[in-house]
Amino acid sequence: MIIAGDRYYVITSPEDTRPFFADVKAMTTDGFLDRALLAFGCAPERLHTLWQRNTPTKVNPKGKNLIHLTQDLFKHDLVPGPTLNVLLERYQGALDELLSWDRLVGAYPSLVSTQTEAISLYDICADFIANANQIVLFDRALLAIDPDMAVEMRTFTDELWKLVHRSRLVDTTEVTRILRQYSSAFKSYLQLPPEARPNETPVIRTLLETYAELGIHEDDRAAMLVMICWA
Repeated sequence: MIIAGDRYYVITSPEDTRPFFADVKAMTTDGFLDRALLAFGCAPERLHTLWQRNTPTKVNPKGKNLIHLTQDLFKHDLVPGPTLNVLLERYQGALDELLSWDRLVGAYPSLVSTQTEAISLYDICADFIANANQIVLFDRALLAIDPDMAVEMRTFTDELWKLVHRSRLVDTTEVTRILRQYSSAFKSYLQLPPEARPNETPVIRTLLETYAELGIHEDDRAAMLVMICWA
């Protein structure tokens, strides 16, 4: 059905699920990704460079565009196997570190205060998951550049729709400020030589090398890294 110009699909029976999702053309998310890339800061005039086919390489044997290559790289690393096991081990280690008593007291001093104070479990989980994602995917140099990146990640997530669905009636001041903070941090991260960020995951290292090989603009590189960090 089409509502307000947008096409919606409604699956009415379980047996229709498999053939529906097998229709890759109908299920493509490329249109949404276009809007998301723009929302995260990619320049409209350079958007085509992210979708153009590339010369086949060892990393990209089919010469896919950068967006589809990025999806393939993450799919490869997130299927059950040795690579995923390493990621899970790193994630568990990051959570153990963040949930240590010293870190908890440092983030929430009221835990050892004589006065009681309500602490949002939702906020704690959101902060720790965001911090863990950064520790797992990127080198700790990113936290050194901006230790407070995770502080407003929940606000950024809640407000992001304002950048995806822009309107003159919607105030984007807050979410734009946070996006600029994140973009600035990743621009600084990108300026570090590889030896200064040795502990980033292989998929991130591969992407950064690919960005350089394809001559992707610095602003677009930072925007895509913010998108990956948020996702």
